[in-house]
Amino acid sequence: MIRFVGHGMIVLFLTALTQIGGLAWLLALFFRRRVLAFVAAYVALAGAALLIAPQFGRVAVTCWRDGPLQVQSWSYCLANRTYLAPELLSALEDAAEDVAAQYPGTVTQLLDAGFPFGNGFFAIATSLPRRRAQGGPCLLLCRRW
Repeated sequence: MIRFVGHGMIVLFLTALTQIGGLAWLLALFFRRRVLAFVAAYVALAGAALLIAPQFGRVAVTCWRDGPLQVQSWSYCLANRTYLAPELLSALEDAAEDVAAQYPGTVTQLLDAGFPFGNGFFAIATSLPRRRAQGGPCLLLCRRW
């Protein structure tokens, strides 16, 4: 019973953290080398998310690109937290290009976007609103001096 509860807690934690991590852990439970199986399943599911997410209205921000818009940390990429609606990604890229044109050498860093599947998934885990009162997409832009 303790083992079942422990694995349930791991699944809930990984799902809240990465959305697909819980499923990867469930798949890993069928193997003797769970950590290796978890890593393999997570990589496969993350790759599948790149292909499937556009059908849910999400696209991933490229994690390894140089330019005016960059993901702040590789940990957001590993946790699958770089997915946005296409129109929001376009607006963010335009804003980053405008700032880079006005202040040469400036890089706009994306801190956290969202999960690949569904809007409002585990909304309790985030404290930043994702939409305006009118229901349209919004951006939160910060300046660091």
